[in-house]
Amino acid sequence: MTVPARAVALLPLSATTGEIPTGKATQPLHDPDPAKAGANREAAVRKWPVRGRAMAIALPLGRGRVVISGEAGMLTAQVFKETDKNGAEEIVGRMGMDVPENDDRQYVLNLLHWLSGALK
Repeated sequence: MTVPARAVALLPLSATTGEIPTGKATQPLHDPDPAKAGANREAAVRKWPVRGRAMAIALPLGRGRVVISGEAGMLTAQVFKETDKNGAEEIVGRMGMDVPENDDRQYVLNLLHWLSGALK
């Protein structure tokens, strides 16, 4: 998303990031030849750059505060399970705050503290 002047980019996109406007445009990115796929990704970044945009922004609004996020998965705690042939469930994946190696839990806590006014 575009970052308004009064907003702060919480998750700014890098200069090497690009967007793909249609599903059909993603096909060259998945070329079986890794070299071609890489070249196609680099071409997409040049063709559809997103420099200056962000995946999450924060801004004051009236007497309150707003956070807008383009990615909701990191604000959740998801566990993916599969059932084996005996009916037993097994965790086969985790996403968001349930992944111990990432900082999603702290990120969400920081967002909530800022939204509540506990952080300036």
